[in-house]
Amino acid sequence: MRDDLPPDWPDEWAPPALSLGDALRALREEASRIIVIQKDLIATGKRRVPDERQLKRAIAMHRAESFLVKCRPYIEQVNGLIERLQIRGPRP
Repeated sequence: MRDDLPPDWPDEWAPPALSLGDALRALREEASRIIVIQKDLIATGKRRVPDERQLKRAIAMHRAESFLVKCRPYIEQVNGLIERLQIRGPRP
């Protein structure tokens, strides 16, 4: 069972884990989508100002993506070490 899903969630429903590149792309796309929606709402006159909660969410996603991009070499290095240790198996 994956620790990023609710405990009562069946394993067969679990979405596949994202690679680091896919996760970065998903963060960037979702942040852009939120901003475009807010701009459209203002342009069509449905809102006078953007939704502060949505903008904070988009900013948080952008910051998370920027942080992960900076940390990416370290994350990939740690993942490589984990893979090598798993291939080696437990110590005798």
